[in-house]
Amino acid sequence: MAITINSDGITLDLKWTDGQISTGGNVTINERDTKTLLNDIQSIESWAIGALAGKINNCRKRLLDEHRSTYMSDASVNTDDEVLDAVFAASGYKDAATRAAE
Repeated sequence: MAITINSDGITLDLKWTDGQISTGGNVTINERDTKTLLNDIQSIESWAIGALAGKINNCRKRLLDEHRSTYMSDASVNTDDEVLDAVFAASGYKDAATRAAE
């Protein structure tokens, strides 16, 4: 089994080899862990995609709640996607990794 999520240069590969799922990083899910997960979920792939989609949705809602009123007063910003684009384009914008490094 393998799953690849690739967006804007970010690739997440999960591969099943020799009874273990590996991310190529620091996380290895052995056969017992896999069976434990599959006791509660139907598929690891669909759960991972659903978890990622849910996290994106929650982050999107937080960003919009924080910035919508500021950017919607700008005549060039008319949609939620345009609000997000304006937030990311702002000169003082810093992502979580940059903020944590400060």
